[in-house]
Amino acid sequence: MLIGLFGLRPTSHGQAIERFGGSEALSGGGECGVENNAFLDGEEVVYKVYYNLGFFWTEAGMVHFTVRETDSSYNITASGSTAGFYDNFYRVRDTFETHLDKSNLMPTYFMRNIEEGKYRKFNKFFFDHESKRITSYKGHSPTSKLEKSKVDFTNCMHDVISVVYSLRNTDIEHMKPGESFPVNIYLEEQFPLEVRVLETDEKKKVRGLGKFRANVVQPELIAGEVFKEDSYMTVYVSADSNRLPLIMESPLIVGKMKAVLYDFKGLKYDLDAKLD
Repeated sequence: MLIGLFGLRPTSHGQAIERFGGSEALSGGGECGVENNAFLDGEEVVYKVYYNLGFFWTEAGMVHFTVRETDSSYNITASGSTAGFYDNFYRVRDTFETHLDKSNLMPTYFMRNIEEGKYRKFNKFFFDHESKRITSYKGHSPTSKLEKSKVDFTNCMHDVISVVYSLRNTDIEHMKPGESFPVNIYLEEQFPLEVRVLETDEKKKVRGLGKFRANVVQPELIAGEVFKEDSYMTVYVSADSNRLPLIMESPLIVGKMKAVLYDFKGLKYDLDAKLD
């Protein structure tokens, strides 16, 4: 589920290569991070996930994002599960969690617990941005023996959930179509990726919710078991201060997948991008 959306399957070693020189991804004032002006404690967002193997889109499951604020961090949980036929055919129960430093939205902790059919995977990462080091634990499940390692990094480093909330605080509406910027993600390896701006102020219909003004960006996907090389996700983001993803569409090696905004509450601003 979430693997299909974010390209999270482990890839073969050697695919994570150095690019973009020493660019600081999603930087603010020459330093890592951005100030949060897009979301609040208590925000909850739900997406319906659809899969297409040919000509028809079929509902495959749901993804839930929640934000909880502490004194020092925003703790964000993303959980995905299959539904209906897919739940009987290939049961998915995925959980991801990231803790973001409130001062700059950089991750301090990341966890993923994958249950997809018979496939199991567990990771937790501790980010030390001052020493630029990640302490990584990985195993079959949270209760299994975990393998520990330490990884040094040079550029600003995100996890696959923290980058979503940092992008929501990135001023893409004033960028020109065709512009791009780098994003660095750690997921057992370091992946220097690219985010392209495709369109600004486009009109997009969201099933069940109406039509919205949207900015369109294309984050590069991590190639491997799910995505081909040089694949990009297309994301329609509300053209207002929430910068809420409305639709996320991903090409897969087999078929296509998309997540469509279904429900939300606790947004920081009115959803002014809605047209009707």
